[in-house]
Amino acid sequence: MMNPIEANTMKSLQISLALLLATCLPGLQADPLEDEYNSQTGTAYTIVFDDSGSMASNNKIGQAKAAFSSWLANARPGNTWSYMPLNNKGLYLPFTKNGEKAVEERVMKTHPSGGTPIVYRLQNALRNIEKRRKEVTPYERHVLVLLSDGNETSHPRRNTGVQETVRQLRKANIEVYGIAFHGEGDYLDGHATHYFMANDRQQLQKGLASVGAEVPIDADFQITEHERTQMHAFAQKMYAKNDQGQVAVPGNEEVQEESSGVNSNLGLLGRIGAMEACCCLLMVLLIFFLVFRVLTSKKKD
Repeated sequence: MMNPIEANTMKSLQISLALLLATCLPGLQADPLEDEYNSQTGTAYTIVFDDSGSMASNNKIGQAKAAFSSWLANARPGNTWSYMPLNNKGLYLPFTKNGEKAVEERVMKTHPSGGTPIVYRLQNALRNIEKRRKEVTPYERHVLVLLSDGNETSHPRRNTGVQETVRQLRKANIEVYGIAFHGEGDYLDGHATHYFMANDRQQLQKGLASVGAEVPIDADFQITEHERTQMHAFAQKMYAKNDQGQVAVPGNEEVQEESSGVNSNLGLLGRIGAMEACCCLLMVLLIFFLVFRVLTSKKKD
């Protein structure tokens, strides 16, 4: 049975704990600003994997599985993944947050069979990306990885159709990594955003390590004629002179105002965070003080 002093002390302790939880728990909950930031900075990967019958020769399917498995096992978390084999629709994976493990499982279940309908699958991928941009977020960076060991077999324009579709993807601001496996697929060179050849598991694994990098060290960047025209028009607009002969940068005032507002908001968030930390510290000190009072009162009794 507690005496009145102990009872009052324990009551104060309970109130202090409730205040501490009310003050500190909001900081532990999901931050909507962080969620918004992640939606604008994340990367969505689409893997178009050649599972045609030719992948069965020379253990090409085994080498590809090993290389992709290693790459996916070390993938950075927080991104979105989709898997699209050329033939086996049963292994298709729609866009999945942190879905690298699910993609790896489907890669390991892939078996070579059928033709090489690359154009058809790339067109499907483009529709899926456009749908995601419309329904989920338009801010993601989209990267499409195309692995193939042969020529297009279904589209009437054959490899030319693949080249045209790849350029269409790039025009839609989708980075395309074209991988020519075991000496086949060189028609992607000069059309994909990034292109490399791989003749075994080691070369494929090394090339995959550069996928998604902001600026790959040894990437061979290819600029389409459409992109070149856009860059030229943008440069003319940016450095056009006004009536006084000065270089006028369009939208500069709005950018400065927006930057000032962002910095102001960041400063406010920083001050709020510091205040929450101070409140938590004061609450902890108060709890220790109250516990000390309980212990000392018991010793006196």
